[in-house]
Amino acid sequence: MPGGGERYDQWALEFLADYIVNQFHLYTKKMLPQLSETIETVAQVHGESHPETRAIAVLWPEVQGELAQHMQKEELLLFPYIKRLARVRAEGSMPPVPPFGSARDLVEAMEAEHDETGDALRKIAVLSNNYTPPEDACPTFQTLYALLREFDAATKKHIHLENNILFPKTIELEETIRSN
Repeated sequence: MPGGGERYDQWALEFLADYIVNQFHLYTKKMLPQLSETIETVAQVHGESHPETRAIAVLWPEVQGELAQHMQKEELLLFPYIKRLARVRAEGSMPPVPPFGSARDLVEAMEAEHDETGDALRKIAVLSNNYTPPEDACPTFQTLYALLREFDAATKKHIHLENNILFPKTIELEETIRSN
């Protein structure tokens, strides 16, 4: 996963949107089915002695479904609109009003989805004792918690880039263009 001292706040919006897709959406799409399979296996094998694994297995489809739909909305609606705004700014023209109303309207919905995903991941972290496998955990169980820890960290960074950099700058750009 990406790391380091990148200055994401200085990147062009369209570049940041592409970066999010290439780094975080591709990673998430790869990890969702892998985690689903491993969560299900661990819950089936260890659920009797570790009921928290069954609770995680119940929560996971919500996380998986929310993220899949969320990324699709970003890739089909918001990110193309961000690129259109960047082109309009360069051309000095006016963008058409998008079917979702405005960037602010869509971003508010996206941030609510981020909150739901974050809540579910926090519940999983609590259930898993912050991704700490029990003493009797088999290698698959240990791998699951390591993957969940990595996925949680990547998802937090993904949400941070969107909520704190991409979304506010997109709203600002749209408002600036529309006020001229």
